[in-house]
Amino acid sequence: MKQAQTAVAGILMAASIGGMSVAQTNAPQASAPTIPTPAQKSWADYITLKGDVRLRYETINDDSKVNSQGENYTRDRARIRARLGAEGKVEDLKSGIRFSTGGADPVSGNQTLGNGFQKKDIRLDLAYIDYSFLGNSPAEVRAIGGKMENPLITMPDDLAWDADLTPEGLAAKARLGNDFVTILLNGEGLYLQERDAQKNATGLAGQAAVKFQFMPKIGLTVGGTYLAYQNIRGYDVIDWENKNNSYGNSTILGSVSGSTTNKAWADEFTPVMGFAQLDLWLGFPLSFYGQALTNPKADA
Repeated sequence: MKQAQTAVAGILMAASIGGMSVAQTNAPQASAPTIPTPAQKSWADYITLKGDVRLRYETINDDSKVNSQGENYTRDRARIRARLGAEGKVEDLKSGIRFSTGGADPVSGNQTLGNGFQKKDIRLDLAYIDYSFLGNSPAEVRAIGGKMENPLITMPDDLAWDADLTPEGLAAKARLGNDFVTILLNGEGLYLQERDAQKNATGLAGQAAVKFQFMPKIGLTVGGTYLAYQNIRGYDVIDWENKNNSYGNSTILGSVSGSTTNKAWADEFTPVMGFAQLDLWLGFPLSFYGQALTNPKADA
């Protein structure tokens, strides 16, 4: 009888354990949170395409010239400019390239329409490498090399730089400050002309400016720029048209090519510039700016 009770007790315990097991199996369980897997980036995520097309119609009236009929010179023409570029960015390094319509003119990408439907020239306009030493910090220290956008601060109608010019060489840019005042430092070394039998024409530029942001709608930038070109005076003029043009600068007699005596620069170029620009926001952007330039090494 004692053995029978023990057996019954054993069966009841087994049933109880089995019931508990079933109850645990049926109880709701919290599921583990799902962590989304970041999408793999393709090469296209690191590339930015840029481009623009401009159509322009212009009329030129030049009272200093006369046409074949003895009338004041007048010219009407339609022009087009198209640019297409790409910039790649990986971490703190950027590299870019851009093509533009235009010929050899360093300050214009325009092509004139109406020459028998001829195909238009396309040239390399930008090809550069740009490294940021501070990453995405509000402050900035960058080094740039190649054929690049002008790294200097320029005015809308600058006395020294054309907006379409893409200088060639090395440059450094720095920016630091706070919400009220920002210090801007820029410098560049320029390759102006490679010469096979003479010293190359080069240039150095240094610029410092301070920008005051008095309120979100009022800003003032004041600064100065110094340019120093080397191996200019006494060397043949640099003329992209190859027509011995000096573009209004003083010249002396230069080298002789066959029956042609080339023009040479009469002065060194070391312009010093000061500038200021006031930026306002009145529901639309409005700027007032001024600039002064002198060349201390020009002959009086």
